[in-house]
Amino acid sequence: MLNVRICVGTTCYVMGGADLLVVNEVLTQEEKRKVNVSFVPCLGYCKGANKKPPFVEIDGKLYEEIDLDSLIKIIREKIGEPKC
Repeated sequence: MLNVRICVGTTCYVMGGADLLVVNEVLTQEEKRKVNVSFVPCLGYCKGANKKPPFVEIDGKLYEEIDLDSLIKIIREKIGEPKC
């Protein structure tokens, strides 16, 4: 199971994280069975050095400045689904 944690804290939300809230609507039913998506109030990265929101963690790896298309592409690459 691929674990995806999406930050929906104020900074991430305003900087594009709000667009990530529909990720489950874009994934197919088969993809949803392989992915655990959770929305967290803060991942804590905005307090770090030169990191750019919105932030997503996928299996513990940080992704910065992520948009919905990039997130879907990464998820599909990691679970081995076609990129259609």
